[in-house]
Amino acid sequence: MQRRAAAVYLVIFVALAGGAYAFIEVGASEPEVSLDGPTHSEDDTLSVGDRTYTVTGISAESGEDGITRSGELTWFNESAIATEELENDSTVAFNDGEYTVAIANESNITSFDLVESRNVSAILADDPDVEGTVTGDDDQEYVRFTNGSTQLLSEYLDPADTVTVSTGDTFPYQQENETIDTTVAAVSSSAVTLQWDNPQNETIDLEEGGNITLNGEQHFAHFPDNSSVKVLASGQYYSSYQSELADVDAFGDRIVGLWGIVILSLLSSIILIAAAYLPNKG
Repeated sequence: MQRRAAAVYLVIFVALAGGAYAFIEVGASEPEVSLDGPTHSEDDTLSVGDRTYTVTGISAESGEDGITRSGELTWFNESAIATEELENDSTVAFNDGEYTVAIANESNITSFDLVESRNVSAILADDPDVEGTVTGDDDQEYVRFTNGSTQLLSEYLDPADTVTVSTGDTFPYQQENETIDTTVAAVSSSAVTLQWDNPQNETIDLEEGGNITLNGEQHFAHFPDNSSVKVLASGQYYSSYQSELADVDAFGDRIVGLWGIVILSLLSSIILIAAAYLPNKG
């Protein structure tokens, strides 16, 4: 009797496991995100308003969580502006020499000074009448001449060249081996901000479902496969995208549940058989 009952339950568990497995294999069709709109491959172009973008890369990487797809768009920004800051007391190249940026510690500053930086040691070394420098009792530095006389160093040196630069002025900024005509955009007590036109290609990264702004309009990216991408207007397509993603997630949950039935049914069958064949006491 014990083994007959076990056989009945075994049939039930096997039927459950077989039915669940069959549904997983042939009865369940996995939903996919399928959105309207143009599909782009690498090197294709797309336009948003008066701006043209080029798909410059699409990649797919396999990981523990599946395939991660990404890409990038590139567009030429004719109105791009570059900026650079000159910190207070920093040294810059100017007028074929080196000058120190001198900014007054005030509020509402609109200008700064460039003070010529001089190699005092080299100037003194080039003067055959100079023996060296000494510090006087008044803690000021003096030049000592070979004839024994002295002179205040500040009086010996010619006045340093000083140039005042204001906001809106053009400033020749030396960047590596290139001199760029920049505009003084702002002056603060800590730094001077320069800016200049710098047309250049700009890159926008794409990721699955990631929001991006194209020419002031919100879009998002969807990768139908490993070699193409859809770039769609958020207002028109994003709600449908979210709805289809929810369907995909729900399907995954159902498949996990079905595998749970298969595994539990098989385990129950094994335990049932083992229990049915235990020897009877007495």
